[in-house]
Amino acid sequence: MPKNPKRNITPNLERSKMPEIFEVSTPKSILKSLKKIPLPWRERILDAMSVLARNPFLGKKMSGELQDKRKIRIWPYQIVYSIVKRKLIVEVIEIEHKSRSV
Repeated sequence: MPKNPKRNITPNLERSKMPEIFEVSTPKSILKSLKKIPLPWRERILDAMSVLARNPFLGKKMSGELQDKRKIRIWPYQIVYSIVKRKLIVEVIEIEHKSRSV
């Protein structure tokens, strides 16, 4: 057996493929309500939204009438969103205090 066997140096295309980044779509009404949220939580919510762009399936699936939507908790707030896979879009539907959310 040779000391330095030849290695396959062709790149693995599956491994080198960049992960798909989703666009986070936030309506103006949501952005307006976001401005009313105190700063520490607002920053956490914005951080969570950027994480959703990389991993939109992170949130928990909802049930009942909202079964096609997901939610992610940023205590004491909750982001309700849906995913449009074909267009690579995460649509934010609601950002509410947990006591007033869907």
